[in-house]
Amino acid sequence: MEKFSFDGAMMHFVRTAAPGGFLWKFLLSYFAIYSLIFLALWFLIGSVLIEFVSMGPREMERMSESEAARLFARMGIGYAMMIPLFLVAWSVIEAAIQRRYMRLAAFSVRLGADEFRLMAVALLWLLCFIGLYVVFALMMGVLIYIFAAGAGAGGGSPNPALLVVTVLIMFGLFVPLILFLVRLSPAAALTIRDRAVRFTSAWGVSKGRFWPMLGAFAIIFIVSGIASSMVQNAGLLYFVGQFAASSGFEQADDPAVILSYMASPAVWGPGMLFVLVYLGLQAVVQYAAAGVPALAARTDPKWSAPDMPERVFG
Repeated sequence: MEKFSFDGAMMHFVRTAAPGGFLWKFLLSYFAIYSLIFLALWFLIGSVLIEFVSMGPREMERMSESEAARLFARMGIGYAMMIPLFLVAWSVIEAAIQRRYMRLAAFSVRLGADEFRLMAVALLWLLCFIGLYVVFALMMGVLIYIFAAGAGAGGGSPNPALLVVTVLIMFGLFVPLILFLVRLSPAAALTIRDRAVRFTSAWGVSKGRFWPMLGAFAIIFIVSGIASSMVQNAGLLYFVGQFAASSGFEQADDPAVILSYMASPAVWGPGMLFVLVYLGLQAVVQYAAAGVPALAARTDPKWSAPDMPERVFG
């Protein structure tokens, strides 16, 4: 029987026994799904971005508050309309991953019962994040008020001790957030495993495994963060260098020059390559990170029915 460990959780994504050919099918599907997502996003807010780029620094300075509000509102509406698409994309990808981890199934992309259950899990996560954000914002507001009051009482000079305490409390607010994220992370794996929406049950499954799970997550995200940073910096250096060679920085405030540069093959060709590399990294990160809570769900001592009957909620 499988056992849960830090090493096992961190490396579960490369040790899962399942039908071959999963990774390349997964990567191709990830590219296709998120390419469609980005096209939809461009369709919704591309004109706004072009309008921003078309403005020079002087035009932006002269922009009225109502005009700025109109542009930001259009962008906000576009992003809001993308939420259901992001929800579907995440659910489809995560379901394919967790079917491999929890059922040792071959790769498959579809929109069925598993995906709809994960959409319910994603909505529960979203509601929790909204609630946590409200609580965090209120507590931050209280801390800022206390700090400002202390500074006012000191004649405008902040009290060093109060400043240290405020900073420590601010960092301390992240502790319950991290605990919450790690302890409930098996929700998706449990939902696929049990063929029923599971959320709060994840807290019990991760009991006594917080530190190994946190360590595995930390290493995966640190390594992936370094890799992503290298890709982003390489892309930035390339595009800045190409712009300097083609137009020169003295024309950097000319909207027409910038738009012409963005439409050139020197941008679109390498740009697509950088996007594919970046998407590939994100796909591997999601796949590897999902293996941590999946192993916790697979090694749950209370789980004794590997093929439970189909149901939606339970």
